[in-house]
Amino acid sequence: MEQLKLLAKEKEPVKQLTAAERREAEAFLKQPDLLQCTNELIGQIGVIGEENNRLLMYLVFTSRKREEPLHVISLGSSAGIYTHL
Repeated sequence: MEQLKLLAKEKEPVKQLTAAERREAEAFLKQPDLLQCTNELIGQIGVIGEENNRLLMYLVFTSRKREEPLHVISLGSSAGIYTHL
């Protein structure tokens, strides 16, 4: 039981950005069409179609850092072509 408490207290180290990485990240985040650019990048990594749902799920996933994170349920059969969000 004591080991579980110790494991729960351990945290992963926070990644420190270099000055160049920080400038690049800030420039990206200041874009007027940030959500559209983010959605396009999600598409480029392989999530094809479902533009609204993929952006919605991204926003839900990133809410984990908030005091009250959002939740989403996605249902779909393994062989089916339809998924419900």
